[in-house]
Amino acid sequence: MKISVREAIGKTSATLVVVVVLLASALVYASLTSHPGPTQTVTSSTTVTTTGTTSMIRTTTATSTTTATSTTMATTTVNRTTTVTQTLVGSFAGGNAPLQLVGASVVGLGANGLSVNATYRNRTHLFQQAQVEATAYPANVTYGTGQTQYGPLCCSIVNSFLTKGSTSAVAAVGLAGGGEASVAVEFPSLTGTTYWVAVLATNSSGKAISPLAYLFAETPSAPGSQGKSCGGQEAVLSMFVDTDNGEVYLADQGTYAVSVLDAATGKLVSTISLPMSAGVPSFLLYTPSNKELYVGGSEVFAIDTNTNSLVSDQPVGGMGTKLTQMVYDPLNGMIFGINSDSGLLVVIDSRTDKAVSVITGLTNSVGETFSPNSNELFLRTFDNYVYAVSGADYHLVARILVPQYYSSLTYDKDNGLLYGVVNHTIFEIDTTTNALLTQTIKLPVPPVDNYMYEPVLYNPSNHDLYFYGLSRFQNTVNGSDPDKLVAVDPAKGSVVATIPIQGLGGGIFWVSPTFAYDPSTGNVLATTDLNFSSGATGLVVVGGSSNTIVSSVPLQGVEFGTTISIHPSAGIGFASKYPGGVVTVDLSSGAQVSSVVLGTCSYTVLPF
Repeated sequence: MKISVREAIGKTSATLVVVVVLLASALVYASLTSHPGPTQTVTSSTTVTTTGTTSMIRTTTATSTTTATSTTMATTTVNRTTTVTQTLVGSFAGGNAPLQLVGASVVGLGANGLSVNATYRNRTHLFQQAQVEATAYPANVTYGTGQTQYGPLCCSIVNSFLTKGSTSAVAAVGLAGGGEASVAVEFPSLTGTTYWVAVLATNSSGKAISPLAYLFAETPSAPGSQGKSCGGQEAVLSMFVDTDNGEVYLADQGTYAVSVLDAATGKLVSTISLPMSAGVPSFLLYTPSNKELYVGGSEVFAIDTNTNSLVSDQPVGGMGTKLTQMVYDPLNGMIFGINSDSGLLVVIDSRTDKAVSVITGLTNSVGETFSPNSNELFLRTFDNYVYAVSGADYHLVARILVPQYYSSLTYDKDNGLLYGVVNHTIFEIDTTTNALLTQTIKLPVPPVDNYMYEPVLYNPSNHDLYFYGLSRFQNTVNGSDPDKLVAVDPAKGSVVATIPIQGLGGGIFWVSPTFAYDPSTGNVLATTDLNFSSGATGLVVVGGSSNTIVSSVPLQGVEFGTTISIHPSAGIGFASKYPGGVVTVDLSSGAQVSSVVLGTCSYTVLPF
C-alpha cells in the first residue's frame, strides 16, 4: 500500500488497513496552532417521547441538465442543483454555522439512561444562549456475522434507524463570554439497546446555528457494551495531517463526520458534520492551492481547512457516485476523480468545486497519476492497459498495452517516466510520447513461489526508484524472511541496494509496509510489522545517501494494521487506537506523547 505526496487516501488491503500520509511542508512543531478559550458548562434537560415520525429527516431534490459533446470518448458536462431541507429546524447548517461543534460523546445514566455531552465554540459571539436538541432513534446495528462481533472496524455501524418510537430531549447552553461551552442532554430512560442520536444547537427562533452531529449510542443491555453505556464518534480508518494549519483530520467511519485535532496538543478542536447521504467518509485528496480537503463517501464534499467548514452543503460535482481516488492537476487546477465500479472519470474545477466533465468507458480503472511533463493523466487498469487522458480537453490520447497484469505505477518527475513491474522485470512508459520502452532492468529473481514485486516510490534526492518484494505466504529462505526493499538506479539500469524490511503474507491477504519520502532529510520511511507474534508496529528509516537502515524503533501503543499518519519534519506521528481514539508518538523514540478518545464503545477485534 502506498500514498502519493499530499494525498490522503484511506486504503484497505484485504482485512488489514495501514495508511501513511507524506507531509511535504517543513512545518516547525513549536508553531503548530493551539486553540485556547474559557470553558463554561450548563446542564439542564427536558425529555419528550414521541411515537410518530419526527425530525431531522434530510430530503434532497435535484435537477440536472446534461449536454453531450463529441470527443474521442463519450464526454458529458453536468450541471446539478441540490436543495437540502431539514424539516425540524430549517436549513442544514453544515460546518459553516455560528457555533462550531468541538465534540460530542455519550455516557451512562444508570441502568438504561444516556447523556449526550456536546461542546461548542462560539465563532461569532452573537449568541448568549442556545438550545441543544437531541433525538435518539432506535437503530439496527451490524456487528458482523455469526456469533463474532466485529464492530465498526470492519462493518457498518448503523444499517437503519426508525423515527417511530424516537425520544427527544432539550437542554440550554450558555454562550456568554465566547470561547467554549458544554452541555449535557439527558435521556433518563431508554427501552431499546442501540440508538442513532442526532444533536443540533438552535437559536430562540428554532434556526440551526451548529452542525448536525450524529452519534452512535449503546445502553448497558446492548451487545458488546460490557454493561456500560457508550457511544460517540467511532472507528477512525482514514487520517490526514495538514502541515499548513497544524491540525489532524480524522474520518469517523460510523457517524458521517470529520473530527479535527490540534496536532501540537492532541486536543479535539472541532467536528465537521457531513450530510447522511455522504456515506462512510474517507479522505481522497488535499489541494494546497486552495487549502481544501476532499472527503468522499457515496458523494464527495470539500472542506475549507482555513475555517474547518464545508465549502457548501452539496456534493462536489454532484455525481451521486462513490469516487475511489482523486488526483490534482497543478497545471490547470483540475481534479480528476475515478470510480472503478462504473468506469467514470469525473473532472472537477478546484476553483469552483464543480464538475466540468464526466468521461465514461474507462472500465477497470484502479489508479491514476498526473504527469505535468506532458499535461496528461495516466490511468492503470486491470485489463493490462494504461490509459493516457489529456489534461487540456479530457479526451483519450493513448491506450498503452502492458505485456501482462501489473500492480501499480510510480512516477519519476525528473525524467517524466512511469515505472511498473511485471514479474521481476521493470517496464517504463515515456509520458511525453506515450511509448512503452524496452524492458531491460531486472529485479532479483523471486526467492520463493508466490513472490510479488511492486513499485513504491521515487526518491528525488538520490534519483533512485524503490520496489518492494513480498512473499504472499510468509515463506522463509534459509530460515529468514525474504521480503525486501530494492533500490534501483534508472540511470545505471541496475539494482544498487537490497534492504530487508518485513511485510506480512497470509495467503488470503497480505500487507506491504507503507512507504513515504521525507523531503527534509531525503530518507525513505516505512511503517512495518517489527514482530508479528507480538503485534508490534515500528518505523524504519532508510538513509537516502546510503540505502541502508539507519534506525528502527517500535511505536508504543500502535498496533499492527493501524491507520498511521506521519509528520516527519516535526518528528511526530499519529495513529488510530482501537476502538475510537488517536495516539501521538515521538518518531525518534517511538514513545507515546498524548492520546484522545473519540469513541467509547468496545468491540471484539477481527482476528488476523
